[in-house]
Amino acid sequence: MINLPIFKRALVELLYQNVENNLSSYFMGDLSEFLQQPECLEFQRSVESVKVDETAFLSLKTEASGASDAFNANLVFNAFEGMTPYLAADERVWVALTHKVAPSFSYKRWVSPEMSTKDKVENIEKHFFAKGGRRGLHRLNALSSLWWYAYICSKNTKHPLSEVLKAVLTLTDFRSSVIERPTSARVTNVFNAITNVVIDEYKKNPKPELMSKRNYRDWLKEINRHGGRRLYSTMAEEELETLFRSLAP
Repeated sequence: MINLPIFKRALVELLYQNVENNLSSYFMGDLSEFLQQPECLEFQRSVESVKVDETAFLSLKTEASGASDAFNANLVFNAFEGMTPYLAADERVWVALTHKVAPSFSYKRWVSPEMSTKDKVENIEKHFFAKGGRRGLHRLNALSSLWWYAYICSKNTKHPLSEVLKAVLTLTDFRSSVIERPTSARVTNVFNAITNVVIDEYKKNPKPELMSKRNYRDWLKEINRHGGRRLYSTMAEEELETLFRSLAP
């Protein structure tokens, strides 16, 4: 276990400005030569209250699939001891982690050999950093996106985190529909009720009818439509679950 690394803003910007110059280092999955320069070392710190199991990142899957994302999110979330949403909202933490702890995974997951130099640079800028506020942190950064998916899913304590992640992340369109809808993702009992129904459907059938694209889109629309008439935040999770089952196509 190591203390959580964090870079000062000056180093984050220095790395961002030198992506193309360091392209071969990104390809090799090793930025240590650049980071060991004196002008870089002075901007590196750590958070002693948070521990990271750096060996866990060696098991991350680089395949671009929802199933791999579910596996990876569970692994990343559990690799930390003491991580808080406050720290997880700081780009400087994730830039340190993508560059020092998991550069090889971050590169292989988001950069392919067939890409032009321009596209490689742009993908590194997107996925090794977290520009653009919430979108950069929650959707683009190679590691923080996984942590935030798991954090949202961890609010459902009725099921193991791995099951909730599998139900939410495996179908990427369903993931977007649920995570990016304010009604479902930001109201915990609504999110829990939706995921409870989905997990139960998967237990009955590995390919449930509800989880066809047309059906779950119609279902989520109905949930949102009813939410306009009912104040979901005042309803119990069990009550919502019953309601949502009745709305399923």
